[in-house]
Amino acid sequence: MPDPIQVERDFQELMEYFDSVPSIRRRHQLFFDFLSSLEGEFRKYESYILQLLDDLPEFSSHLSWSGIDPVDIEGNLSMLERIQSEIELSEKSDHYSNIKRNLHEVSLLLQVCLGNIEKADAYLHKLTGVSFSGPSTSMQADKEWNQPINRLHEKLEAVLKQNQKRSIEQIKSLQRLFKETSALIECKDWNILVPVAEKYDKDQGKNNGFGRLRSMTMELYGESESKTNDELIWATHIYGAEVPSLGQTTVPVNASRKLFELSGFERTAGRYYRGGLRFEISAAIHNGKSANLAIAALWYSILLKASGQRERYRIHSNIAITGDIDENGIVQSVDETSIHLKAKAVFFSWASIVVIPASQRTPFEDEINRLKERYPQRTLEVISVSRLAEIFYDRRVAEHTVQGRIPYMMNRLKNEHSNFVLIPIIIVLLLIVARLIYGPIDKNPQNITYEDSFLILQNQNGIEVKRLEVGAQTVSYYTSSNGEVHPGTIAANPLAILIDITNDGFNEVIYGRRDRLSQSNREISEISAYSVSGDSLIWNRELILNYDFPRQSGVTQQEMLIREMGLVDTKEGPKVVVNANSFYYFQTILYLVDVVTGEIDAEYLHIGHVRDMILQDINGDNQAEILFSGINNAYWLAALGVLDIDTFHGHSPLTKDYRPTGIEPASELHYILIPKTIVAEYTSPLMKYNEAKNLYYDAANKTIRALVEEARIPFRKEFGDVMVSISFENDLKPIGVGTSDVYDIVARQLYEEGEIPEIPDFDYFQAYKDSILYWTGEEFLLAEEYFNEN
Repeated sequence: MPDPIQVERDFQELMEYFDSVPSIRRRHQLFFDFLSSLEGEFRKYESYILQLLDDLPEFSSHLSWSGIDPVDIEGNLSMLERIQSEIELSEKSDHYSNIKRNLHEVSLLLQVCLGNIEKADAYLHKLTGVSFSGPSTSMQADKEWNQPINRLHEKLEAVLKQNQKRSIEQIKSLQRLFKETSALIECKDWNILVPVAEKYDKDQGKNNGFGRLRSMTMELYGESESKTNDELIWATHIYGAEVPSLGQTTVPVNASRKLFELSGFERTAGRYYRGGLRFEISAAIHNGKSANLAIAALWYSILLKASGQRERYRIHSNIAITGDIDENGIVQSVDETSIHLKAKAVFFSWASIVVIPASQRTPFEDEINRLKERYPQRTLEVISVSRLAEIFYDRRVAEHTVQGRIPYMMNRLKNEHSNFVLIPIIIVLLLIVARLIYGPIDKNPQNITYEDSFLILQNQNGIEVKRLEVGAQTVSYYTSSNGEVHPGTIAANPLAILIDITNDGFNEVIYGRRDRLSQSNREISEISAYSVSGDSLIWNRELILNYDFPRQSGVTQQEMLIREMGLVDTKEGPKVVVNANSFYYFQTILYLVDVVTGEIDAEYLHIGHVRDMILQDINGDNQAEILFSGINNAYWLAALGVLDIDTFHGHSPLTKDYRPTGIEPASELHYILIPKTIVAEYTSPLMKYNEAKNLYYDAANKTIRALVEEARIPFRKEFGDVMVSISFENDLKPIGVGTSDVYDIVARQLYEEGEIPEIPDFDYFQAYKDSILYWTGEEFLLAEEYFNEN
């Protein structure tokens, strides 16, 4: 039995608190908590219940009920039914029927969002007498929206047009539901959903708050009076902030501006912009900085429009985005204690996709998967990003458009000039643009070349059909000073591949870009697929190291600089193999990338830089293997390996100090360590390790040759490479060893100076071949022992 004095105190406190609480969700929670505290003594406290019920608001919009589990609403409806059976609320409160119908309508909408059509149909029939089932044209609706919501909207629209005789309450429900579904399917520009956690100090120790969505809209005011930075005014209350200000948006706005400047778009010298930011429910509590990623994404889209760029992005307005961001565009994590609330906010809503920090993908997915166990029909995609730019690479999140050349040129001229004397110039420019549009006739790229900071695509006649900005550092890395590819280097596997991805008879280009930003010690490395016929980006993938090394505390770099890539046919279609390494540290990752989607299918993490890579079928299975050479930092030795395309995910052999988290050992077909020769041990300056720099494959003789650098010494006013050439059979059994001229000169000099006891000769290198180490999957064995066992 409840204490009457305590009930009176709770009631008075609640009546006072109701006036200061803006959240409808919060008022409902407090009301039903109070009912539960009465322990069934409803008749005794009837007057309290009626007073509170009359002050209880209805859920007035889709944002107010987002994040509510329909089971909770069903429990509240059950509570009202119990009270109705005892004190006949419907006779004593005009508001009771409105609240009950409102809760039924919310339950209906939530069940539709969850894909539970059977339950939704039951609610719809109870409220309106209309059945959800029957033919629908919803498949023609915008694909970015929840299909059941489209079906319900079409159904409601058709019923309202029929003007059949119905009760006033049924008509009101039909109209309210139609209004709600109209709001749900409306596509708004510059609008994003943001999942937030509502927490109240009053509830410490009682519950952990609510999760729900807020609708964030951005507006461009025009050019900023500032000549140094953009300005975005946050005109919505944030918990803990006194007044709207610019400071709250400084970091995401700066991140957007940096991405804009790094994206290679046409510069608008000295132009900065001013805009406003607001939330649809301005009075709601909003803690923290988890809206910053969404702010940065919207502002970047606005910058493209404001600056008159031909290429633009629009964030789909049914996307929910959560995450903080720094000024370099690196996505930061959200408060871990809010993850389960944000997951509920998105799950119990109409959002079809949620974008989250990559560092928190696992806890978010765990929360969502737990909810899916109860609501298996719910479809919700989780997309994780580590950088702001990744949002615009995914077409599920952002729509990419390219304005036609003539309209683009006209708009630019109109915006920049207004004098009629420019009309002749405009006409000439239009003629030039027309030539660019309609010629050359053959736009199918067949050849690739580089110039300045551009990748240039040419047709079979050598006529340029497209140039893509890849950056001067990318071009200089892969070409010599006269514009030719370096002979005998990794450029044999270039940074661009032509392939018909879309099966339209025209080649698309898959190309890489690498850039080191010296001012920030950061790297940009990415691969992209571009359609010349569609004049648009198909996909883009940034190359990131996603593994930690607990015993290598100095490792902080995440970016992996692309070194080379090649095309390989697999059972699942063509794939791109990308060789990328850390600039400052030891890691290399070989990525297997799907050419159609850009998804990374597998990663081989090598402990040490991979210097060269060959894609070649060496075992006769009609599918190329990956042959690679480089260094293994864990063992301080040159390394050579062979990987099977289908099973190469994992990490290379290593020692405990280099063991990463999040990835298991790989199953290499072959993996060897090549020891130093006696010359390398005594050459000055001494190198920490030898390295297998170049690989060559002789298909006619079925042999593999690796060039191993043992040292670099001053030689004839330059540096000379002390090199060993080792030939292998396809199973990496050594055949013979050769040496460079510099090696022979150094060896004789060391012998004459008494540093080494002998000049390496035939007998020495026969023994040297037996010292090569072979990986069994568990340990390294000397060559003789390994081949005796295999």
